[in-house]
Amino acid sequence: MSSSALPQHNASEKAAVAAGLRCRAASRLRFCCAVLLLVLLGRASLPALVAESHAPLAAATCPQPAPWQDSAPLGPAPPPLALAKLLSGAVQINTSVFDGTPPVAEAPARWNATFAPFEAYLRRAFPLLHTSGAVQLEHINTHGLLYTYQGSDAALKPIVFTAHQDVVPVDASSEARWTHAPFSGLIDEKLGLVWGRGSSDDKASLIMLLAALEGLAADEAFTPKRTIILAFGFDEESAGTQGALELSRFLEQRYGRDSVFMLVDEGEGFTDASVYGEVFAAPAISESGYLDVSLSVRTPGGHSSSPPTHTGIGHLARLIVALENDPPMPELYLVEDGAEHDSPALTALLCVRDMPKMKHSKLGRALEELVQARKALSQRSTPKLQRLTMLLKKHKCPRARLEQARKDVLSSLSKEEAESFRTTQAVDLISGGVKINALPELATAVINYRIDASSSVAALRHRVASVLRPHVERAGLELDAWSGADDEATAREKSWKGTVVLRDAFGSALEPSPLTPTGEDLAWRVFAGTIRSTWQLDGEGIRVVGSQMIGNTDTKSYWALTRAIFRVSPSSLLPNLAPHGDNNVHTVDESTQIDALAKAHEWYSRLMRAVQDVRE
Repeated sequence: MSSSALPQHNASEKAAVAAGLRCRAASRLRFCCAVLLLVLLGRASLPALVAESHAPLAAATCPQPAPWQDSAPLGPAPPPLALAKLLSGAVQINTSVFDGTPPVAEAPARWNATFAPFEAYLRRAFPLLHTSGAVQLEHINTHGLLYTYQGSDAALKPIVFTAHQDVVPVDASSEARWTHAPFSGLIDEKLGLVWGRGSSDDKASLIMLLAALEGLAADEAFTPKRTIILAFGFDEESAGTQGALELSRFLEQRYGRDSVFMLVDEGEGFTDASVYGEVFAAPAISESGYLDVSLSVRTPGGHSSSPPTHTGIGHLARLIVALENDPPMPELYLVEDGAEHDSPALTALLCVRDMPKMKHSKLGRALEELVQARKALSQRSTPKLQRLTMLLKKHKCPRARLEQARKDVLSSLSKEEAESFRTTQAVDLISGGVKINALPELATAVINYRIDASSSVAALRHRVASVLRPHVERAGLELDAWSGADDEATAREKSWKGTVVLRDAFGSALEPSPLTPTGEDLAWRVFAGTIRSTWQLDGEGIRVVGSQMIGNTDTKSYWALTRAIFRVSPSSLLPNLAPHGDNNVHTVDESTQIDALAKAHEWYSRLMRAVQDVRE
């Protein structure tokens, strides 16, 4: 959301109305002039041109690279059950990390107790990688694991695969609800699952990457030309500052900025046919930004027997309601607005608009009209005859038509789809008061925001302050929005009734990520092509659709190394037989499909080989 649009959340609707009013008065006159000019031109009959105007316009396509053709056999793959056993052993080691844990340098024993056993397991599970000498293992910040399979051609940029060793903790109160103990790593051959915390997020990717790399190291016929790097952090589920951040700094120091051909990390999986009628891979090519906002109300204290109309907690409650009553609304940004690129979420929807459950839906029709409206607008610069043909078909200004199409797309989105078009807002933490008979002097809430790809941290700060300012003023309070002043000093210097203070919480500010190039970009063609040759239905490679990821991964630390960052978690095309029908990431009964492990191993092996055959 741009800062200029912050106070008016229905800007698109207003623009459409204004444009429509401007055009309506001139529409009939323009139509008559068009007909008269066509007659005077005498170069084409009116019926022929009208018929041409009804011909379907060429639909915007979603170019799909051809499925990758392997230049050499991938070699024998481990049996799926063997891969499941490798993952099971990893799940059985509890590598939970907690918020607020001191840095490695300050609490080495605590970190070592968690991650030394896990590294020891990896050494036992993959002996060739750790003893052959073909692959070098380095430790970054003690527990960051950096595996390097050195290529012979220094002119080729390395490929980097990342994953994380840590998992989110299991809530002790929920352990009894797990079908199998959370760190059992139980292999369920009947359902085709490996159960346990981290089985999906993110030990499945980590273990399959190591298995694929060990397979290459064992192949005497394979010698890499391009360096292959595996970088495994160990605090992705908290802040990523101890693992991925230190790994990225090390890699940048060794190789330089923009020195990596492609980086692949965990991310979005595959979308099954129940959504749009066709299975497709949805790797994220963009991530939302992030900000935690601390909203504090500082008021004079006193005895509870003599309270004001609203205590500090009361003021805070009213401000929270104000924010929740005025949340960021979905916005659809287009290059026609002067944006550098369309909203990534829109690009993804345009790519699937022809799927069976989409093309005849309200959203599918709205997307098709958006495509046609954009084409009509672009025809302003084409020969006059084409413009007049368009005018005969639609008695509406192209800009007004585009604004109406934009409005229709936004109004047709499901709640889940709309999340990718807006900045999300969630009030997650609240505190205030110290004693039942003392008026609270400080009440604080922390609001979590995931920032839309077209917005920024600065625009969000401005918006939050703009929403709250009139409510603060009506309450007779002062607003200190990101002044940087000491909060205690601010409270003393401002109004005696109290001060509302806005600050970043936890140093969390993160801009939306750069957009990964797709289309004809070489890295994208190799990445998507290998997916299409690995996952096929009826002999055809599945569609690969770049998507917008609302959450954040360790990739936020690697932006300086490459623009070609892909976030994907390899999946299975088989039905998920888990009782919940999902991987249940971060919650009770996390699991992963054994078939997904086999496909992940195949794809990682194929991609590691494929990048040896191309030159950027």
